[in-house]
Amino acid sequence: MSKPTEIAGLSPAALAREVAPEVVLARLADVRAVEPKARRILSARRVHDLRVALRRLRAALQLFGAPRSLDRAAKQTQDALGQVRDRQMRIRWLAGLELTGIDAVVHGEQAALANAWAPLHEALATWREHTSAEVARVAPALRPKGKLAGGRARRLVRERLARLEHALPEVLAGAPPPAAHRMRIQLKKLRYEAEVAAMAAPEVFGPVVETAAPLQSLLGDLHDADVREGWALGRAVQAANDQVPVLLAIAERARQEREQLAAKTLARLATLQTEDPFGRLARLVRG
Repeated sequence: MSKPTEIAGLSPAALAREVAPEVVLARLADVRAVEPKARRILSARRVHDLRVALRRLRAALQLFGAPRSLDRAAKQTQDALGQVRDRQMRIRWLAGLELTGIDAVVHGEQAALANAWAPLHEALATWREHTSAEVARVAPALRPKGKLAGGRARRLVRERLARLEHALPEVLAGAPPPAAHRMRIQLKKLRYEAEVAAMAAPEVFGPVVETAAPLQSLLGDLHDADVREGWALGRAVQAANDQVPVLLAIAERARQEREQLAAKTLARLATLQTEDPFGRLARLVRG
């Protein structure tokens, strides 16, 4: 994953109204740097990098109070990329399974992926021709109150940390998919919001990013296994009789992987519970 562009020389005293345009334009530049490469070769890696760049841009837009229409438009592009990447990763995973009848399933997913290219190219064209230009137009007018690493950023981060602390016992009770998914979403938002504030106060927000990133990755792997199992079971319900056995076998492989990932996740979270990282970080951010 590419690192975001850093803005040098920021201090904890940096005012949000003075640096918000520069931060948003830097995040926009990160998206614009990746988008042409992804458009030429839509590999899983480039699709992923573009999605992450868009997530970071959206975090900055939200933090600085940009019009919600901009966030929604960026999310539409991000979602279109997600549809393609989900299929890309599923095909890669399926191709690694040694199961009777797996080739037909892989070919079916490859055909579905081919049909997804046109909507994605349309979404990228909308981004390039409209949304990107609108972000560039709005950015210089952003004038949020307070300091970049001040009240609003600290409040948002503390709220995320409180939600994570509240969610931890539920996830520890067997890592049920809905609870694990909600925790993953909170970690993702926490990470990208804290990255912005960390440019001005790395000693405060850097530990937040360092804690959130590996947990987000761990819960992301668990979520991927949940999605694969659900996909296979859903396909089995609708498939022709001759494809049902292989789809059920695929679902079983996903379930087994999910069990292994859940055990790994639960072990890590159990350790975290004894360390109280969310409470500790909230106290650090509170100052």
